[in-house]
Amino acid sequence: MKWLALMLIAVPAHAESIQCYPRDKILTGLNKAGEAVVARGLLRSGEMIELLTTRDGGTWTLLVTPPSLTGKSCPMTTGFSWLTVTGEWGKPL
Repeated sequence: MKWLALMLIAVPAHAESIQCYPRDKILTGLNKAGEAVVARGLLRSGEMIELLTTRDGGTWTLLVTPPSLTGKSCPMTTGFSWLTVTGEWGKPL
């Protein structure tokens, strides 16, 4: 199955205000809410980004895990109505 997920991340100018928490607690809480990791990637700067969604796409969360914060992840944003787009790679949708 081929699928494409396109995500653009804008880092806020006041990045120091971003709150980071123990990764295991964030994932446990999101899993209890029905969200699971559906995509993962690395930024050029070394941070891991992860997209979690509910099975039906009702809610989603974007996490960033900086390598400098061992064992912690930072929820960047959340939303609703996530739709995974599928189709032939490179073809317009």
